[in-house]
Amino acid sequence: MGMFLSEAALSGIVGGVGGTILGYDLSTIIGGALPMSGGFGMGGGPPGQASSISGSSTTLTPVFTSELIAFSLLFPIGIAILAGLYPAWRASRMNPVVALKYE
Repeated sequence: MGMFLSEAALSGIVGGVGGTILGYDLSTIIGGALPMSGGFGMGGGPPGQASSISGSSTTLTPVFTSELIAFSLLFPIGIAILAGLYPAWRASRMNPVVALKYE
């Protein structure tokens, strides 16, 4: 059972690290490339009011906190272990001779 759970955890680690790196890169690239109007809503001002700022734009800057990065690394590991619990438990209850016979 430990072998199956360690394999599930390793899959979660690889997925978490890869997803975190890809998410960081994409949010930096896309966040810097997309212009955003200078306030709320589409017109740059509060919803329902005309905008007094015209033509100004800023870029979106992604924010990465240590808590967010830790969560993005630990959550996939937890999900992978939870997903591997039942198959690991079931495999640990099988007779190895029977398991090899059907493989």
